[in-house]
Amino acid sequence: MKTLSTPHLFTLTAALSLAAFSATTLSGCAALSAAAEDQLIAQLEPAIRQAAEGYISELSNIATMVSGIKGIPDAVSVADKASPLIQKTIGYSNTLSSAPPETKDLVRRAFSTKLKASNTQFADALSKLSGQSSIGPFIKPALEKIPLFK
Repeated sequence: MKTLSTPHLFTLTAALSLAAFSATTLSGCAALSAAAEDQLIAQLEPAIRQAAEGYISELSNIATMVSGIKGIPDAVSVADKASPLIQKTIGYSNTLSSAPPETKDLVRRAFSTKLKASNTQFADALSKLSGQSSIGPFIKPALEKIPLFK
C-alpha cells in the first residue's frame, strides 16, 4: 500500500470535502427552491398574492376548456362558460400589471414556474384555435382580450 505525502493528503482531503459540500448543496436545491418560493410568496401583499394565484388558476382553467373544443357547438358553449372566467382573469392581470415594478418582479420570481406553465398552456390553446377557421371566430376574440402577465 502506498503512503501519501502530506501535500497529496491535503489535496485529497480538500477534494473530498469539496465533493461532499457539492453533493449536499446539489441535493438540497429542490427543497431550498421551494422554501425560497414560499418566502417570496409570504412577502407579497394578500391582494397581490390572491391576484397571482387567481390569474394562474383561471388562465389554466380557460386553456383546459378551450383545448376541449371539438366543433362549433363546443365553441359556443365554452364561450358562454368562459366569459366570467375571462373577466376575472383580465381583472387579475390588471391588478398585477398595475402593481409597482418591485412587486411585479417579486410576483414573477415567486410564481415563475406556474406563470410560465399557465401562460404557455393558454398560448398553445389559443394557437390551436388559429388553425380552425370555423371555430376560432366564436371564442378567439374574447380570449385575445386577456393581457398575459409575464
